[in-house]
Amino acid sequence: MEATSIGAVAGFAAMASGLNYVFMNYYRDKGYGMGSKAGYIPALLGGEKHEVAAVGSTFRETPENAARWRRWYRFLVLEMWIVFVPGALIGLLMPGILVSSLAQRSGTAPTEDTMPTYVASQLDQLGEPRIFYFWALLVGFLIFFTTQLVVFEMLVRNFVDAVYGSSARFRRIIGGDPRRFYYPFMVLVAVVISVIIFQAVPTELLQWSANLSNLAALIMPFALMYLISKLPRPAKAKWWSYVILILVAVYFGFFFLNFLVSKISPGNDLSFW
Repeated sequence: MEATSIGAVAGFAAMASGLNYVFMNYYRDKGYGMGSKAGYIPALLGGEKHEVAAVGSTFRETPENAARWRRWYRFLVLEMWIVFVPGALIGLLMPGILVSSLAQRSGTAPTEDTMPTYVASQLDQLGEPRIFYFWALLVGFLIFFTTQLVVFEMLVRNFVDAVYGSSARFRRIIGGDPRRFYYPFMVLVAVVISVIIFQAVPTELLQWSANLSNLAALIMPFALMYLISKLPRPAKAKWWSYVILILVAVYFGFFFLNFLVSKISPGNDLSFW
């Protein structure tokens, strides 16, 4: 398998690389940590207007606040390592095992063109009950649809948050209510995506999406290191966290540069093999 495909898996599977950063708003919207002080973007219909802070909040360094922070952090660790990681590994391994098994049984490997419907077509050609053909198509559609829907919503939300937090003029134009821009912008992005999806096969579009995520993972670790340095002492990361962030930037940065070179000069990927 070429480095470009591996990089796409590294950047997209289980919300890896840059996609992890869009989930920061999830913790804010749930009110985790200081999230309850920041506000959130409410629903368009039936939702009351909530004040959304232009900048985040930090807590005063007191023993009580330090203890409360440690409690919140334990919740985040449990959610990540007990809930998310096992589910992510299962979600990664099961489709791969299924595709590998079908490729060995049929002797036909998937390609970029056939990957979206590969499992369904191979189950049908191998004589499995017809219901598995339709079931594989349905599951494949749900995986594509729900993943793209989540990424779509989170990217829109993060873009609106970034503009809202960085521009006082923008906040005045929308009257301090992000919904006035959030939902029209979401419709615009949906229209643009509806055009883009017909420009290439899904696997190629996923490669672009994944490597843009890798680009974010090349930039965001350094932004995080700066932001972490501004936190109160109880919330500051350990020294090894900075080492991991640098390794993340190097790892995902390699795959992004490999993808960029492969598009600029096909056949000259920055691969180790």
